[in-house]
Amino acid sequence: VGEIIQNSLGVTKTIKGKVLIQEQCTLRDFKIQVTPHKEKKPSMEEILMQYIAKNEALFKTKPPQ
Repeated sequence: VGEIIQNSLGVTKTIKGKVLIQEQCTLRDFKIQVTPHKEKKPSMEEILMQYIAKNEALFKTKPPQ
């Protein structure tokens, strides 16, 4: 299961199922990372919402720590 990592700049990209928010990521790098093909890709917001929805069930079924 991936982790959600945030910083103050709020630049997002995905790496191997993890949703990362990284400072050292320019807009140009971000666009290349998110849309390597011409086909329409989901927005980062959509990816993040899908990620949260997918993992919400896991969090709910885990016994309290």
